[in-house]
Amino acid sequence: MKRTITLLLAFMALSAAMSLSAQELQTRKALVNPRNAGAEITVLSGHSGLRSTFISPAEAKGDLTLFLKEDFSLMTAGSELAPDTIGTICAPDGTYKYRIWQNIDPQYTHWRGWGGTFDGLTFEECQGKGSTHAAGGTIHLGSKEGAKLNTPPLDLMDVKLHEDDLTSDNIIVIRFKAKVTQPIDPKLCMVRLFVESAETSWYRDGDNPVYKGEWSVLRPLTPEITTLSTEWETYEMAFAGAGHSTIVNMGFQVMPLSREIAETGDYHFDLLLDDVEVYKMKPFLPIPKVTSFTDFTADSFVANWAAVEGADSYLVDVYYMAVDETVPPNPMGQRPMIRKDYLMGQKVTTNSYKVTGIDPQYVYYYNVRAVQGDKESYRSVDQAVNGLSVPELQPVSDLTADHYVASWSEVPSAGRYFYMAYHDRRVYTDSEVTLIDEDFTGVKDLDGNATGWGVDNPPAGCYAKAYPTDLNMPGWEMYSYAPCTDYVGFDGWQFINHGASASMQAPELDLSHGGGVVRVSVSLYGAYDVTSNQFPQAALALFNYNEETEKYEQADLVYIAEEAQRPIINQWQDYSVQLRNGSKRSIIALFAVKGPEYLFVDNFKVTQRFKKGESYLAPYFGEPLHEGTSINVSVPGPLQQDALYHRVRAVKANEQGLLMSKFSKLEEIRKATAVSQLVLTEPSAKMIEGVLTIVNPNGDSVQVYDVTGRVLYSSEQADIEFELTLSTEQSYIVRIGNQLYKVR
Repeated sequence: MKRTITLLLAFMALSAAMSLSAQELQTRKALVNPRNAGAEITVLSGHSGLRSTFISPAEAKGDLTLFLKEDFSLMTAGSELAPDTIGTICAPDGTYKYRIWQNIDPQYTHWRGWGGTFDGLTFEECQGKGSTHAAGGTIHLGSKEGAKLNTPPLDLMDVKLHEDDLTSDNIIVIRFKAKVTQPIDPKLCMVRLFVESAETSWYRDGDNPVYKGEWSVLRPLTPEITTLSTEWETYEMAFAGAGHSTIVNMGFQVMPLSREIAETGDYHFDLLLDDVEVYKMKPFLPIPKVTSFTDFTADSFVANWAAVEGADSYLVDVYYMAVDETVPPNPMGQRPMIRKDYLMGQKVTTNSYKVTGIDPQYVYYYNVRAVQGDKESYRSVDQAVNGLSVPELQPVSDLTADHYVASWSEVPSAGRYFYMAYHDRRVYTDSEVTLIDEDFTGVKDLDGNATGWGVDNPPAGCYAKAYPTDLNMPGWEMYSYAPCTDYVGFDGWQFINHGASASMQAPELDLSHGGGVVRVSVSLYGAYDVTSNQFPQAALALFNYNEETEKYEQADLVYIAEEAQRPIINQWQDYSVQLRNGSKRSIIALFAVKGPEYLFVDNFKVTQRFKKGESYLAPYFGEPLHEGTSINVSVPGPLQQDALYHRVRAVKANEQGLLMSKFSKLEEIRKATAVSQLVLTEPSAKMIEGVLTIVNPNGDSVQVYDVTGRVLYSSEQADIEFELTLSTEQSYIVRIGNQLYKVR
């Protein structure tokens, strides 16, 4: 079954800080988003905005229409001081078809379909358990159990606010009251009220919504709530991107400041919530759409954005992330990152601004607000300034059949360079051509050591991002990656809990042949997670490069288990699926999704149908973190008569991890020296007086068998032409690539 869910290219983003010289293993630890910075959340006083005269921060940004209000007045059991932890507000069995997110009994709410946290999914199991309770006309959340509360899925596109303004970003505002049950000691812990809004893509089945499996987080427009009181306070948050089935999910996190505090358990606080309101906003000014920076130099760049109709000026903020030197490093040598404001509220009357005096060692970010008189929009998304120009390749030197020296211009602030070389692999007969064939035999960690990890000895950690150099094809990018014994693993826990990519991404290839259809075979093993009762799943995606947007965009996606109609479980199984819509510049990637455990991968093979005379650029050499501006490259024997090409990109380490420039333009090293592009030599196998002569112009794999099937010779990348001495008294089967020949 094909899915149309889009895997965001954020999957391909960096996920952890690392140096250029060494990439450290990351453990399964909690993360705090350092970029979620800004002013403290505004504490409001008074009643609902519709029932009082006070002006909320959101009301200064646009007109609000109340869509949902829940005061929990029907939850009469218990009290604020003594919540009803004996009874339950869990819905009886059969009330909802999808009970994880809709499990609160509708008799206790004015809106049907609220969800809480309970220990079981049956009514009997919920009795006297769980951490979401009635509390005398309020609702109680227990932090120790990781309690949460979520709204029903809300069709927020039904509110007719934006028919005349399609650029509004569909903003919603969440307003609620909250209090903790005891004072918070900042010496013991950090407290965070987690409020998330997401578009879930539910669809209706009669009276009940059914979940489709999507979870697209809305962009927060206001800071996280980190200040809570023992007195009732009113809070307000805003989000952009609401849709037809939006959920607001509220949770309570208490994070101890040390292992000793965590072991004592004296840091937990319970939370009370009341008067939850959801508003739709018609903004006075749309949020500006930032565009990519231009004119980057070692100390400046130009920030750009689309003009906003009606705006008379703009306010530009610029910041970067830096290591907090005031905090001692953790056992892994890491320090937290903090936001450093570089330029705040710079007034501009055009839709671009030149930022000067920057330090190229940092990655800068800019965002923009539109202004009209005393009205001001919310901030745009943050646009990253990668701070690296593209190196320029120089003519190669010392060029021979088997060797050359590549060189390029130096890029300021670049610590390393990522070099890739390709040969023009020509196909000499109509055939199914193997483009990728990775069995991961002998893979090592990034220090060159065998790990001993595997399905029976789970990895002790994973690399946030890695470029292994011991695979058959150079140029792979790995995320949440664990090299095992002759196969690899990807930590789904990092994806589920941190939103980090857990994936393997092949280098760019020409996948335009055979109508753009590629065939992928792979062996998979899913580690079972007891807590969630889930196995990780494998999503296989194909991305094409868009020359206009200068980005890779998803062109196809399949969930391997669904496509093959066989679940991924804790035993090795072979799968075979197809991807479509390949182009001249495509990337294939496999993602571990849905389950918070390791997905192990082996025998990854990609093939495509070629016609006689077609060719593609196949990577044969790659150095991902090369020091210096020149490199010596050896050309393998089977490729020494092929046309050769290369390109290079700049690399530097910063707080975001490894930052890379775009690749330079692909440059020709030399033309083909042997095979005419007009007269193609086809593979052949001939036997004369005990000498088997094999012609293998494509450098394909070659196997020779006797009539019993016994292998007499095998090479995955055989010479272009060679001879074998065999007995003349029997027949032989010769396989060259995918072609079979019988000789005597």
